Amino acid sequence: MTFIACTAVADDPSAAEATHPELWRQARRFNLPVKLALTAAHDVAAQARDAAKARLISLAPCHAGSPELWRATHAFETNLAHTGKAARVRVNPTYTLHAIDNLALSALAIDLHNHAPCLGLGGAAGQAWCALEWILEHAADGETLLFAGDQSPTGTSALGVAALFRMSPDDGTAVRLVAVERAPLGRDGAATPPLPDGAAGLRRWLDALWSFAARARGPFAYTVPPADSDGRDRITVVAEVPAEVR
Repeated sequence: MTFIACTAVADDPSAAEATHPELWRQARRFNLPVKLALTAAHDVAAQARDAAKARLISLAPCHAGSPELWRATHAFETNLAHTGKAARVRVNPTYTLHAIDNLALSALAIDLHNHAPCLGLGGAAGQAWCALEWILEHAADGETLLFAGDQSPTGTSALGVAALFRMSPDDGTAVRLVAVERAPLGRDGAATPPLPDGAAGLRRWLDALWSFAARARGPFAYTVPPADSDGRDRITVVAEVPAEVR
């Protein structure tokens, strides 16, 4: 069995920096999605029984980079499309960090002195549900910390999300992750194509789950919206809310 011990969301850079000044000082050269992902991850890691031994799963941003890197890339692509020639684009070398998908995973493992097995998932659409499947399939005694960060395609906003899963709850009030169910979409596929985002879909599922838990008990089947899916399957995440919830 797999239970959700706690979750965290970071979407306000000013608030995140105010509550985690040392973390943001160390990550000052990282891009915003990574900073917010690390903020959320540290919030749930603080509730772990032993964060140094928790398995870590990181969802890479589907829109990697920073506003600076996005502008430089956009300028390069625009000039190439209009003139057929590559323009000279000046980019601060530190911005190359912003294109590294596993940066958040490496940084968190170092921060937590963690040497447990880890998993980094790439920037494909629907990767959050693959992560939940992995957590269910590899259920074992211990904890798993799932975290993600992403930004809008234009880099105008960013989001960090994290969740801590346990194979055994502290009491009978934890919500249980039951299954991730998939059904083929058929020949026609999805009417709405997926919009790749490493963090937003995970947040929408958690928001729906906690909204349900605030008013009801029992099984909760969340049908993943087409925009948050992988474009191939109809995905349903099944959880169970106990009689008493923290």
